[in-house]
Amino acid sequence: MSAGNFDSSLKHVLVHEGGYSNDAADPGGATMWGITHIDYDAFRRLRGLEPQDVRHMTVNERDAIYRKKYWTGARCDDLPSGVDYCVFDGAVNSGVSQSAKWLQRALGVTVDGHIGDQTLLAAKEADPSQLVRSICDQRQRFLQSLRTFKTFGKGWTRRVNDVRAAGLAMAGAHVSDVASRDQVESGAKAQGADQEGPIVSQGTATATTAATASASAVTQQVQDQLMPFSDTLSAVKYILMACAIIGLAFTVYSIWKSNQLKAVS
Repeated sequence: MSAGNFDSSLKHVLVHEGGYSNDAADPGGATMWGITHIDYDAFRRLRGLEPQDVRHMTVNERDAIYRKKYWTGARCDDLPSGVDYCVFDGAVNSGVSQSAKWLQRALGVTVDGHIGDQTLLAAKEADPSQLVRSICDQRQRFLQSLRTFKTFGKGWTRRVNDVRAAGLAMAGAHVSDVASRDQVESGAKAQGADQEGPIVSQGTATATTAATASASAVTQQVQDQLMPFSDTLSAVKYILMACAIIGLAFTVYSIWKSNQLKAVS
C-alpha cells in the first residue's frame, strides 16, 4: 500500500491547480491552489475561525484540506502506488464520489461512489498499471461528456495524460512516452451529473475490466449523441439509454459465461 505517497501526489496535483482563479465559466467559483472558497470557509468555521478571502489561505491550511477531504476521503492510503495518485487527482478535479466511481468501473465492482472493503480488495488484486490506464480512460470519457469541455477540454485532456504518465511511473511501469509537464489551464473543476455504467458484482478485475470499460464507452456515446436534445427529448434519451444498458449487461454476461466455459474446458 502507499501511505507515504501523499506529499509526492500533492506536488503533481498542484502543477495543474496553480494559484488563485476566479473564472466565470468554472463552476467551482473562486479557488486558491484548487480549493474552492466554499471548502475553505467550511474548514475555518469548523476550527472556530472567521471566513476570509480564499487568497489568504496558508500552505498548512491547503495541505490539511487536501489530505482530509481528498486523500483520506478517497482512502488513498489503502490503494496501490500510482492508483492512489490517480484517484486523488480525480477527486480534486471532479469530487471524491466521482473519482471512486471511475475506480470501481475500472475494477468491475459495484459502482456506488464509496470506496469500501470490496473496492479495496479488488484494487489490491488488480494489476496497478492496467488499473491506472483504465481509470484514466474512464475519466477522459466523463470529461468529454461535460458541457464545459469546449472551454476547458484541452487543459483537462492534458491533465489526464499527465496523470496517466505519472501514475504509471509510480506504479513501476515503463513509460515510453511521458506527457509534457507544460502548465496549462487544467484546474477548472470538472464536475457534472454522473454517467452511470452497469453495476457488476465483484469478480476478478482482470477478467471484467475490458468489458466494463467497453460498456461505459458505449453508454457514454449514447449520452453524447443525445445531449444536444436533452431539453426536448429527455424521455427518448432515457428509453435509449435503458436499451443500451440492457444490451451491455447481456454483453458482460456473455463474456463472463465464455470465460467460465473456457475454464471448464
